[in-house]
Amino acid sequence: MDEENKESGRSGNSRKLELQRKINFHNNVVHLYEITCKESQNNQLKKYLLVMEYIDGNSLQDYLKENFTKLTWEDKYKLAYQLICVVSHLHDKGNVHGDLHSGNILTHRNTIKLADLGNLFQPYSNKMRDVYSIGVLLWEISSGQPPFKDESYDTDLMMQISQGYREKIISNTSIDYSNLYIGNYNF
Repeated sequence: MDEENKESGRSGNSRKLELQRKINFHNNVVHLYEITCKESQNNQLKKYLLVMEYIDGNSLQDYLKENFTKLTWEDKYKLAYQLICVVSHLHDKGNVHGDLHSGNILTHRNTIKLADLGNLFQPYSNKMRDVYSIGVLLWEISSGQPPFKDESYDTDLMMQISQGYREKIISNTSIDYSNLYIGNYNF
C-alpha cells in the first residue's frame, strides 16, 4: 500500500472513530469513552485503542437463548421498545446502522445496547434496511430464536424473502405486537 493510501485509510478510520465518539447520545448505544492512538516502535503503524462502556451481558441472541422461558410479554415489549427508540434516534440524527441483527445487539442489566456501529458510515446503508431488520428482530424477540433457523441461508431463501416469504407469527403473540413487526417486514 502506498503512503497516500495508508494516510487516507488512517484518516478515514480517525474520522469514523470521532463520529462513533460523537454518537454517544443514547442510553441504548454502547458508549465510547476515549480513543487513544499508540504508535508502533518504528513509528510506521498506528494502533487505535478504544475505551468503551463495560457490558455485563451477552448478545441479544444469547440472552434470548438463555432467558426466553423466563421472559414475560412485558419484558419482550420493553426490549422491542428500547430497540425501536435507539434506531429511531439514530435515524433522527441522520445515521443508519446498516447491520442490525441479534448478534450485534448486546444486553446489559436487562437493557439492550446497540453495538457494532462500523456500518454507520457506509454509503450503501439506508433507513429501510434498518426498518426491515427491526421487524426481523421483533419476531426474534417474540419467538426466542433466529429467523429461518431450520432453513439454509442461501440465494433461494434470499429470493423467497424478497418475494414476501416471512416467518409465521408465534402463537400467543398479541395482535398489537405482531402488527409492529409485520409493518416493518412489509415497508
